[in-house]
Amino acid sequence: MEKVNVINLDNEVVGTVTIHEVHERRLPHRTSQVLIFSTDQKRIFLQKRGPNVFIYPGFWTTSASGHVSAGMNYNDTAYKELKEELGIRTDLQNIGYYWIDEGDNIERNEVFAGYFDGPFVFTEQDVPGGEWFEIEEIDKNIDKIKVCPYFKATWKRWKESL
Repeated sequence: MEKVNVINLDNEVVGTVTIHEVHERRLPHRTSQVLIFSTDQKRIFLQKRGPNVFIYPGFWTTSASGHVSAGMNYNDTAYKELKEELGIRTDLQNIGYYWIDEGDNIERNEVFAGYFDGPFVFTEQDVPGGEWFEIEEIDKNIDKIKVCPYFKATWKRWKESL
């Protein structure tokens, strides 16, 4: 069972629990969110969450993401999730973080951005695929597209970094 660090609002580790316990008890923890843009910077690749994931099945979300396991850091987690979920390696830039308190999650999300035109190799059972979206389309229709709240918050953080 994967273990994650419980953190305080200063991002300091105050304990370690299983990934299920962190959600059951709504404990603050760390995740990495990755946005992959086309090299011409006109499109973003969104991942389609699998039908059997425990939260927001079938919703569009960030290109790759994951909980920061105990003993790992945000940066290493971003690269690990990129490889596991999309089967790629590309340079990433850290563009900041945000906190989200939603559902059974209280998370400090570190946001990374990178550029890659594909192809992607979907290796995770929970990642059935994804699709390219025009950045303009996301800006105009983010409230009409079936995206999870984590993507909306990540998108907002990315826009603030421009």
